[in-house]
Amino acid sequence: MEDDALQLRDLAPIDPLLPEWIIPWWLWLAAALILIGLVLLAIAIVRRSRKPPSLAALSHAAYRRAVADLKALPDDFHEAVIAASSILRAYLVEASGDPAWYETHEEFSARETALQDLPPELRTRAADFLNELSQWKYDRPREGSGPEVATRARHMLDEIHKARPA
Repeated sequence: MEDDALQLRDLAPIDPLLPEWIIPWWLWLAAALILIGLVLLAIAIVRRSRKPPSLAALSHAAYRRAVADLKALPDDFHEAVIAASSILRAYLVEASGDPAWYETHEEFSARETALQDLPPELRTRAADFLNELSQWKYDRPREGSGPEVATRARHMLDEIHKARPA
């Protein structure tokens, strides 16, 4: 009997104790593929439903930003001129895609397509105003005030914005 206690016995098989698969593996795979397909379909629908903002909405948003920036112009004439020129050029870039922001004044003035979406008379006035701002930026200091520049720049911005095609 002593020898029986030291002998190892085989373990009882556990397979009969495990529950059987009720759902076959291929059904799980099919369910996973369907779920992935539904997620991809939902993503595609959401992306299609997002419409890019209209050009008119972009133009109006750029106009509102420019108006707010012009209201905050400094009182110093020279600083106001520099800021007003930058604000108007940034508006032209955002509202019409004109590359005025990325060009020197000379390049802007020499480009035939500058301000092409404006009526000819307004195009001339806007180019003249930007030219005047450029001269004031690089000219010797002169008398003037920031609010005066802001008023003129706001008037020009309003005219350009009203004349832009919607």
